[in-house]
Amino acid sequence: LKDVEITTGGNTLILDDAYKYVHPVNDFYVSNISPIIGSAGDVLELTGNKLGASDISKIEVGGNDCPIIPATQTSTYCECTLQDHPAGEVDITITTSSKTYRFAKVFEYQ
Repeated sequence: LKDVEITTGGNTLILDDAYKYVHPVNDFYVSNISPIIGSAGDVLELTGNKLGASDISKIEVGGNDCPIIPATQTSTYCECTLQDHPAGEVDITITTSSKTYRFAKVFEYQ
């Protein structure tokens, strides 16, 4: 649950634990990316929904292919191996059968 803050006229009302977003069962989403800092050869883990082999076809980190490790790929979990890339913050792009999703500057190469 998340708090909700409403500010108006200089006053702030805080509603504790007032909001919870629930993804519809059949929607694609990523709920966790780990680690968020790494280098070539490290394994990137994605947790969420619709991450299976029939759902996603490609993962890119910083514009480079991040080869999916097939043995780890389930509907809610997936791993890929990071490739060489210069240091800095980069995007992660996930291609599904119908869309491409870009998570801007969520990973940092060391």
